[in-house]
Amino acid sequence: MSFANVLYKSFYWRAIQTGSSFALNILLARLLQSAGSAEFYSLLYWSGLVASFFTFGLDIGLNYFVTRGQVTLSAAHRIILGVTTLAVAAGIGLVFALRSWIPHTGLSLGAIVFFMLCQTAGTLLTTLAGTVFTAMGRNHEPVKLAVYANAGMILLVVADFHFFAGGHAFQQLFIGYGLVSLFQGVLVLGLMNRLPVVPPARKAGAASTIELLRFCFFSFVVNFLFFVGARIGIYLLPYNISPAAAGNYIQVYKLIEYLGLGTAFLYFPFVTLAAADDGHGSREKVLLLVRLSNTVVLIVCGMGAALGHFLFPAVFGRSYGAMYPVFLAFIPGIFALCSSSFFTAWFFGAGHIQYNLISALVQLVTALSLFFVFAPQWGIRGAALAYSAGAVASFVYDAARFKRFCPFRLREMLLITPADLQLLRNFCAKLLKTSGGSNR
Repeated sequence: MSFANVLYKSFYWRAIQTGSSFALNILLARLLQSAGSAEFYSLLYWSGLVASFFTFGLDIGLNYFVTRGQVTLSAAHRIILGVTTLAVAAGIGLVFALRSWIPHTGLSLGAIVFFMLCQTAGTLLTTLAGTVFTAMGRNHEPVKLAVYANAGMILLVVADFHFFAGGHAFQQLFIGYGLVSLFQGVLVLGLMNRLPVVPPARKAGAASTIELLRFCFFSFVVNFLFFVGARIGIYLLPYNISPAAAGNYIQVYKLIEYLGLGTAFLYFPFVTLAAADDGHGSREKVLLLVRLSNTVVLIVCGMGAALGHFLFPAVFGRSYGAMYPVFLAFIPGIFALCSSSFFTAWFFGAGHIQYNLISALVQLVTALSLFFVFAPQWGIRGAALAYSAGAVASFVYDAARFKRFCPFRLREMLLITPADLQLLRNFCAKLLKTSGGSNR
């Protein structure tokens, strides 16, 4: 399948997924309000941290080696099952050992364990199996299931709060959310059996287990550092401020995640492209995507800065009145995060993982150190400023390193040009002509 068709299907289904996920988030925010949503999402992000750890970098490693025809689908299937089994087994002891660190949610320990295990297993299966789909040029198929899962969760949440009340409804929400996540992951893994048995060979030679593990280890360290560095405020704020304030911060962060999904539309397909073609063309695409990202972020953040003071409480509820100043503090980080994603993807695909490792360390160290400087002084706004500082520092490093492979001027990273617009129009016209009804 051509790269153009991959992008077309990715955009089509990711757009629907983003819309359904955002609708679910608004529903939860209004029902739980800022304090309740902070407790819910804190536990959700903790489970995400566990899942991120147990990926072991396979989300990048499998994409890289399956794309190159050096890992078979049957081997990938066994690896995914083995890693997920290990994560579930280790997760039981982990939850019991760290239960005092888990933010208070009013849930029983059994409910927390059940949720964490379902969510961790579901996330791992969806992420790792979805990576194989991406390597095969079919990354839209797992996204379809995510759309159906979001629709199912919306119905479940409405029914939950209609038939139950108080803490019982809260506990049922966690149980239902975890089950849906697990069911989604199992379905994605099952759909892998429908893929072609042998992926298209790109480069000769099967990857040895040692080679795969070595590549994945560095990818794991990089991704985990990026993951933790971006969520420092999520993990530390609940222990220092009220749940209501944490809920406002988390809700702004979730808006950034939704905006970041725009780069995720292209992230893994672009890793695949760079792995298959480490040439000048892929490098030029990085600069084009950075300019496009900056333009979109400028429009979105401009609208948020102009309307957010009134819009955020109107959409999420009156308990989210503190979102606006936090959003303003996040704006520099939003630009850096979205643009830097394309440098990260190119470095991964081209095999320059060491640069991503340093970039992740720059982000983590900067964000963590400044969190303890800014957060005590300015609260959730200070935490957002620390995040932005870390993201900007990481972006500056990425741009400087990328310049060694593709010399460019600063203005080539700013905003889209008339020539870019014409190129994008031609590209979209080609997509519509060649894709036809293939989006389904």
